[in-house]
Amino acid sequence: MNYGYGKIRYPGLVYIGDTIKTEVKVAAKTDAKQPTHGVLTQTETTTNQRGETVCFVEHLLYVRKKTA
Repeated sequence: MNYGYGKIRYPGLVYIGDTIKTEVKVAAKTDAKQPTHGVLTQTETTTNQRGETVCFVEHLLYVRKKTA
């Protein structure tokens, strides 16, 4: 479930005809108040065809933990 966003930055512009790609990484995982759930922090970095970062986002996800 979407838990919100941390940092959102747009350091560059995207123009018509640009090719963009987004790389998503799990940056952190922390415990939530409920012991059955946790919060994942994903970093999402979007770059253009020149390798310039055009968007950076920290996305927070509220997830159920795996049971053993």
